Amino acid sequence: MSEWKSFPVVVSGSWSKVTLPAEIDLSCTADMTAALDTAMTGGVNIVVVDMGATTFCDSAGVKVLVQARKRAQAAGGKELRLVLPPGKVRRVFELMGVDQLLPVCGSVPEALEGLPGGEAG
Repeated sequence: MSEWKSFPVVVSGSWSKVTLPAEIDLSCTADMTAALDTAMTGGVNIVVVDMGATTFCDSAGVKVLVQARKRAQAAGGKELRLVLPPGKVRRVFELMGVDQLLPVCGSVPEALEGLPGGEAG
């Protein structure tokens, strides 16, 4: 499963985007944490976490996202925004209340709306 060894990170001025894989579980959380931390560096204020292709996310993945939110806030009030299209993963996040902690958007363009250079998503 080398697919998850690298999570693409794109940085564009004040925002960045991390693309997560189809399946997120304990085996990839260290790499996921590293990618999220990379996405939060520099002058980035908004980190878009693209889970558009994610079909499975266990509790270890959810924990990484919640911890990343805490680190982002501690690093000067940076914000994480999840991209979760309607479906099973989004429903699980809603049932767990994650959507109350992190803004959830249906697409990357929606998550980038109003941000300088956001249309490049």
